[in-house]
Amino acid sequence: MKLLYLVHVLATVVWVGGMFFAHQCLRPVVRAQLEGPQRLRLWNGVFGRFFPWVWLSGSSAPRERPRAHLRFGASGRCQCRAPDDGIGT
Repeated sequence: MKLLYLVHVLATVVWVGGMFFAHQCLRPVVRAQLEGPQRLRLWNGVFGRFFPWVWLSGSSAPRERPRAHLRFGASGRCQCRAPDDGIGT
């Protein structure tokens, strides 16, 4: 079960971390230093290498998510209890 959770977390880190890097780090530098046609070639190359990883991550994360969360008690039901503070008893 720990391996399934690890796969899920790594897939999420690859997906979200890669998009954060592309948008927040790479994009501003590319806009400042490259013209339109050069930018397009760069983005095609970057996303051509990145999206196979996203598709792999996206195909593994939804498969692992339900099993991984069941271990930690998220069964879809509210497992909350009212506080036992003595009020109203």
